[in-house]
Amino acid sequence: MKNKYQRLTKEEKKNAIKRYKENEDNKNIYNKLIRLQYVCLVAALLGVGVMGYLVVTNDKWYYIAEYGFMIVFCVVLFMFCKTTLEKKFNEFLIKEMKSEKDKKEEKKTKKKSK
Repeated sequence: MKNKYQRLTKEEKKNAIKRYKENEDNKNIYNKLIRLQYVCLVAALLGVGVMGYLVVTNDKWYYIAEYGFMIVFCVVLFMFCKTTLEKKFNEFLIKEMKSEKDKKEEKKTKKKSK
């Protein structure tokens, strides 16, 4: 099942990310997760390069296995960061949507009381 963030268009996602980063805590979390994703990508690419070199030079099999595990770990960590960001965005959008509903209800109750 798709969540709120996945249903947005590309432009709406950009606007949601901008609104999410307005809060200092959210901005710090976003920057740390993005930085971790870049580190994972670089480490995975480095692992692939070294693993390719080890295969070509017919080096010991356990070195090849080590870099294979490193690549798998980097991919898993990258996906974890991606899903965590999506969850954070989704929670933010749901909270934002609820606050908008509350504001509308307050306006309705004020109009009825007058």
